[in-house]
Amino acid sequence: CHVPHNQDYSGFNLGQWVTVQRRSKNQMLSARKQRLDGLGFIWDVNAFLWEEGVAVLEAFKKTYGHCHVPHNQDYSGFYLGSWVARQRRSENQMPSAQKQRLDDLGFIWDVRIARWEEGFNVLKTYKREHDHCRIPGDLKYNKFELGAWVRVQRKRKDQLSHNLRERLDNLGFIWNVAEAAWWEGLAVLK
Repeated sequence: CHVPHNQDYSGFNLGQWVTVQRRSKNQMLSARKQRLDGLGFIWDVNAFLWEEGVAVLEAFKKTYGHCHVPHNQDYSGFYLGSWVARQRRSENQMPSAQKQRLDDLGFIWDVRIARWEEGFNVLKTYKREHDHCRIPGDLKYNKFELGAWVRVQRKRKDQLSHNLRERLDNLGFIWNVAEAAWWEGLAVLK
């Protein structure tokens, strides 16, 4: 029984009536409250909408296998991308039980970190298969623009955290392609 605030039904302002019922919940006669409960009356609209969003996110994850929801994603008639963006903005104000439910689903709180981890994992897979990290700038690998991702890491080297640079270094990441080519050429000459 979700009735929008401005809902009019046969000349009766049902939305306004519903709002009054919600406000007077604690003063309402129990028989009236039970009658509304029997209709599936929604007392807390925000909680209802949040649960609706979680249900849609669960369905999205079941379909796609992840919670990396694009910002403009409409899923089953629900603006899931907008809902996800609101959850990210309210992460620090969100009740811990709600946050835990999203965490348990694999909710992505920071898209940039998730994107970096995705690129790093693709690079690790590439290295396992090819035994090097010499990535051509236009390489698309496993449907991922790995060459572009590598270019961004090189460009942002000084902005990356020590931890991220160290992880790339430990993998054998090539920061300077020209210098790596020089050393490779020298090794071939020996």
